[in-house]
Amino acid sequence: MKKYIKKNEIALFILFGLIFYGFWPLAGAENLLLEEKHKKAGLDCAQCHQEDPPTKKVEAMVCLTCHGDYKELAGKTEKIEPNPHDSHEGPISCDKCHNNHKVSQNYCAQCHTFSFKVP
Repeated sequence: MKKYIKKNEIALFILFGLIFYGFWPLAGAENLLLEEKHKKAGLDCAQCHQEDPPTKKVEAMVCLTCHGDYKELAGKTEKIEPNPHDSHEGPISCDKCHNNHKVSQNYCAQCHTFSFKVP
């Protein structure tokens, strides 16, 4: 009987550990989604996707209509060192880093060790 209880305790411990560590990185992830920021700014799906309901991915040029061209973006982030919008690779498509419906990622980190908080 004691052996049975011990196995259950171990199984529960492992289960809670998997749940905690499996979902912990996602905690607060909804705060990082651009979709929410765009909604708060009064934008709806059709303004970026040009149709509602959306059926296709938004092209980077659509982002630039509101956020400015690459030179403007580089000016807005010039105090960040190195400047993520002044890449040695030239203009990079917005969706390499920024995602509207999932957590954004640091494209530069594929090769470099510096990090940015990517909205």
